[in-house]
Formats: sequence, structure tokens, C-alpha cells
Amino acid sequence: MKNIIPFDSFVNESEDPKKYERKYEEYLGRPVVHEVSFPAGGTFDAIGKAEDYLKDLGYARGSMSRDEPIGFAQGVDYIAKWYNLNREDKARLDGVIIPEPEFREGGVRILFFTPPNY
Repeated sequence: MKNIIPFDSFVNESEDPKKYERKYEEYLGRPVVHEVSFPAGGTFDAIGKAEDYLKDLGYARGSMSRDEPIGFAQGVDYIAKWYNLNREDKARLDGVIIPEPEFREGGVRILFFTPPNY
């Protein structure tokens, strides 16, 4: 198990299916195998916590571009902004970070297309 920093507002959506209803079964045509959400807590607070969480798990993430998804994957050094990723690049992602409803003041949800690297 990786040394993951605990966050007070961390919600592991897949931990107890009876307690948390998963929001997405599929996203962008790909099955979602795991979800984690970070509720809003201040300006860019949730996205900062989500990025730290993914970094602790060994994922590289793309750059933010307005409220478009942010891709992440393992084994790569750089991921482009969402609008610069072609269909093949998007298919290789391990997951995406999506805003709820926007990155600045809102929460975020991490959607894993592959099992997380715990």
C-alpha cells in the first residue's frame, strides 16, 4: 500500500456500495471501476487534494483547461490538456478528474477506468 495522505473530506465511493451510490457506471464510453470524490472546500481546494491523492498513487495528470476533464495515467511523464488529446490518447488514460460542477469553487470526482494502484 502506498503512503497516502489522509484527507478529512475524502470520500471513497467504492468502499461501501450500500452507503455510497456510485454516480457513474460509464463515462465517455468506458466503464468506471472506481470513484473517489473530494467535496468543495475553498478556491481550488478539491482539485488540489485530488491531484495530491493521484500523485501519491503514482499517476501523472494532465493540465487543467476550464471545466474540461483532466486525464491521468501511470507510466507517462506528460499528459496534454483535454482538447489536445486525440481519441487514441483518451483510450489509454487510466481515468479522469471531473468537476462538480466546476474546478474553482466546486468539488471534484476521480473516475478510474482501470483498478487504482493502491
